[in-house]
Amino acid sequence: MAHLTDSTPIELASHTWFYIGGQWVRNNAETYLEGAMYVEHYQPVDVLDAAPIVAFHGGVQTGTNFVSTPDGRRGWLHDFLRAGFEVYLVDQPERGRSGHRLSSDGPEKFQRYSAERTEAMFTATAQARRWPLAHRHSQWPGNGRMGDEVFEQFFASQVEMLDDRLAIETLTRDAGVALVEKLGSAILLTHSQSGPFGWLIADACPDKVKAVVAVEPNGPPFFDVQHLGSSGEWYRYSEKLERPYGLTRAPLSFEPAVTPANPLVPQLMPAEHPDQH
Repeated sequence: MAHLTDSTPIELASHTWFYIGGQWVRNNAETYLEGAMYVEHYQPVDVLDAAPIVAFHGGVQTGTNFVSTPDGRRGWLHDFLRAGFEVYLVDQPERGRSGHRLSSDGPEKFQRYSAERTEAMFTATAQARRWPLAHRHSQWPGNGRMGDEVFEQFFASQVEMLDDRLAIETLTRDAGVALVEKLGSAILLTHSQSGPFGWLIADACPDKVKAVVAVEPNGPPFFDVQHLGSSGEWYRYSEKLERPYGLTRAPLSFEPAVTPANPLVPQLMPAEHPDQH
């Protein structure tokens, strides 16, 4: 749809922003707001009689990655607006425009991806060959490396995020539930690191979440995985059960309930082919 969205104006009835969720916390005799989520609202003039789309960005990203691409093309936001959907773009709590969490000793621990990691995992994956089918990645504009203008635009959009993945899930679940409750209904679009949020929010308010669209959601189930490349062992899975609820670190509802005495038990199935994992 690039030939349409890159050339035709889209008329908005409203473009606003607000914050939702969060709680007051005390730190060294001073009070701060923790966990509030930045939300940007776009409403087209010709709006559908349908649930709005709430889009959650991936790791070290912000809501800007749905607005345009690093090489200047319009992002998915414009396609949704052209189709008549109201859209809400968020910055995850404690990310980007949503503030910075404090622990009792000062700033919480954050992490940021290096340029080398970004090249190997996202932009120049065919050359890095961290997994068997990485050579099929051919759609990134430019060479995907430092010195390339498109890469540098993309890398500049990467920001710090909380190091504690469980905290990320719980903070965004709570703010996301507050947002869906405010809207009355929503279609949740998640991408990569935000994949667990869709399941958690839908679990908390199933009558208001009309659909979950999970684009390459974070995984694999249960365990974390380290990509080692083609020098012998392609993958190494974590020994610790990182996602005790299968898809999430934070609790999900099951019948019977998942408890330490009644856990989910993962079953590892061997791949049928070396290129499949």
